Amino acid sequence: MRIFKKDLKSRGLSLRKLLAFFEEVKKGQYVRKDNGVTQQVQYRPSSNAFIYRSELDFISRCILDYKNIETGGQLFGYWTVDGSPVVLYAIGPGAKANHQVAFFNQDIDYLVTVGNVLVHHYGLQHIGEWHSHHKLGLAQPSAHDASTMADTIREKSLPQFLLCIGNCSDVDSTLNPFNFTLGAGYNYVKAQWTVKDIDSPYRILIDRELKDILIQPAISTPSYKMDKIYKNASAIGN
Repeated sequence: MRIFKKDLKSRGLSLRKLLAFFEEVKKGQYVRKDNGVTQQVQYRPSSNAFIYRSELDFISRCILDYKNIETGGQLFGYWTVDGSPVVLYAIGPGAKANHQVAFFNQDIDYLVTVGNVLVHHYGLQHIGEWHSHHKLGLAQPSAHDASTMADTIREKSLPQFLLCIGNCSDVDSTLNPFNFTLGAGYNYVKAQWTVKDIDSPYRILIDRELKDILIQPAISTPSYKMDKIYKNASAIGN
């Protein structure tokens, strides 16, 4: 043990720090230093997700536009310190998006055009994506969805990413959040929504600035099953 402690000391470490490191790993996260830059490495995905009511409304309208084929879009916002996503703005499909019964591909030109404004002008992060499984009865990621998410965050070295899966009937929709992390790979976690029951402060600003670019849903009224969505009017956590 004395030799082991001496070896640790030569590396600028201590037994206490090493044990603390293992405790952080057990909790699902630890701090890594790369080239002097401290980074949080999240292993266990958060079981929480936050969204503003306006964005839930928007996605519901998009889903109900396509009740028999898939549709989708992207999610922008930020991550809390514990690795939970906060959805501040959602976009739907672009004009050239590919909607099929069993898959959806976004209009890349639309995503790049809108995404650049959201990221560079408004300072939002691209934190996730959403797509619908319409009436297929699959309320979670398919095996293809899960492998695509895990492969993407590994290839792009993303610490974490949010995937939301929507479903619908003829009259209403649902939306379920799933958190992925780089460390967890394919082992995503189904999260629980906390809904901030007001419009996102970014919704009216961005809709106004990008009114000539954004594509809005044809259906004007959202409809979703709130019994399947945890609703909490408290402030979104940090």
